[in-house]
Amino acid sequence: MIVLSIILMAMQVGEVRPDRVKVAIAPDETRRIEADFARCLVKIHPVEARHFVVGDLADAQAQQSNLMRAVDNRCFVPNILGEARISIPPGALRQMLANALVQAQLATTTLGDLELVAPLIHPIYNDDQFQPKAGKQYKPAELQTMAEQRAALKAGRFLSIFGECVVRMDQANALVLLNSSPTSSAEEAAIAALAPAMGQCIPEGQSLALNKESIRGNVAENYYRLAVAPRVAPVSKAAQ
Repeated sequence: MIVLSIILMAMQVGEVRPDRVKVAIAPDETRRIEADFARCLVKIHPVEARHFVVGDLADAQAQQSNLMRAVDNRCFVPNILGEARISIPPGALRQMLANALVQAQLATTTLGDLELVAPLIHPIYNDDQFQPKAGKQYKPAELQTMAEQRAALKAGRFLSIFGECVVRMDQANALVLLNSSPTSSAEEAAIAALAPAMGQCIPEGQSLALNKESIRGNVAENYYRLAVAPRVAPVSKAAQ
């Protein structure tokens, strides 16, 4: 039996055999496989998946522990004619699990008054950690890697903030998007319906590289985080 091995960043689950035929998986099919994978994990480990999605992003050790608890070999896809790897970085898996959690727990649930929810905490970007250290010699490849990591983390923070903004601006169409199937016409229609909100959520002078996957992923993660975030009672005018 040929097994599709889905590889998580820095962690291999399953067996990869070099003597097996390699197959290319089309991007749309990859997205569908990933969505099925996330739904399976949420069905088996809903609590662990939740902890991974809403856990403290700054606590790398806890996040790694939550990730290990959420992953289950029973969710890997069998019977693929050939062998392929789908690389899923932890951040992308977090977004997929958030979408699956929304579908499983909040498919028909609106978020209510989001004015009662404090702004979410997003990944912290510190430019200093990507600056060359004085007195240290760097190879060109090391400098390139540092620059790529800097750009990725900076973009990730902006996209996360963007996702929260979109949900707050138009939670109804955000939920329609998350209930749609990846690569479907319903997904395209939902993204089109979110266009006005997205336009208002991009800061002036800032450009974001957006595609269907990044829009859906960041909307999913922030929708679920807003759903489970504490509500605070509004302060009455008399109390002010």
